[in-house]
Amino acid sequence: MNSVKSLDTVQVLRAVAAIGVVFFHAGNPGWVTRILDCGVDLFFVISGFIMMYVHYDDINIPKKVGGFVRKRVVRILPLYWVILILTVVYEHPPLGEIISAIILLPVPNPVVAVSWTLSHEFLFYVMFVTLIANKVVGTLVLSVWGAMILFAALFAMQNALGLIGEFVFSHYNGLFFLGMLAALVYYNLPNIGGYRATIMLVLGVVLIIGVGVVNIFVAPIEIALRTLLNGVSATLVLLGALYIDPKVTVPRVLVFLGNASFAIYITHLLSFLVVYKVLHETFGQKNVGLVFASLVTAGIIGGCIVHWYVERPLASFIRNPTLVPMKKKLI
Repeated sequence: MNSVKSLDTVQVLRAVAAIGVVFFHAGNPGWVTRILDCGVDLFFVISGFIMMYVHYDDINIPKKVGGFVRKRVVRILPLYWVILILTVVYEHPPLGEIISAIILLPVPNPVVAVSWTLSHEFLFYVMFVTLIANKVVGTLVLSVWGAMILFAALFAMQNALGLIGEFVFSHYNGLFFLGMLAALVYYNLPNIGGYRATIMLVLGVVLIIGVGVVNIFVAPIEIALRTLLNGVSATLVLLGALYIDPKVTVPRVLVFLGNASFAIYITHLLSFLVVYKVLHETFGQKNVGLVFASLVTAGIIGGCIVHWYVERPLASFIRNPTLVPMKKKLI
């Protein structure tokens, strides 16, 4: 992958994933919102894709390790630490929990509730960077890790592995592999398009909805199996979107929401606290629909504001303190 082009449809999927999580956390007014908990699964699949797609040419080049690590740290930690500080000021958690949160240790109830996904992200980065350092070693590491994740899921062993084992071999980590597979498919089969891309996209959406409907109305689907099914569905949606990408013009507002997706994701619960306090405690508002709509709106708009006025300038300053805020999107 000698040239990494901007993929606007992937940014749209990032926006969909983030907004889906916002809807899910805002409440439970209906079955549609409950299906949107698959937004996290889509995030993980996209992350796996981005790592393989962007860093494919870095594989087996040890001198690229430092740049990879710096890019990942700057992309996630500064804004996360800002949100962590605000959460600590608001909630006053014990010192031990704060220390665990700073270094993203996997704990059952992290200070920033959604940060459990970031712990998985950094575990994936640690595994993936071995591929950049040495192709043979990295392939072996990822193969063994993937096999253990599959084994633990097939035999429902996560709960028997203890906290660390459950984290390292979690079914969620398997979603990164689906994303990497999507990148390799996209690289090696670049000419799939037309009706086939549409079929993949539609099939993926139908499967996501189908899994959600069955889980809600028919019988609960075991979490590891549901995650796998959502992951396969998300991979089909991602591939369909990738192959359709050259044929569509994506509205800039959707690309912007994709760029702001991490800020929306990491800040929306704080936005919820502010809005809920105003609506419920100040005005005594208990109308479920109004509260839900207000939370969703605040979660999305608040994240966009933080992206534009905090995330971008902060990342730009860390990369080069002498420059004004960056103009490029973050990937």
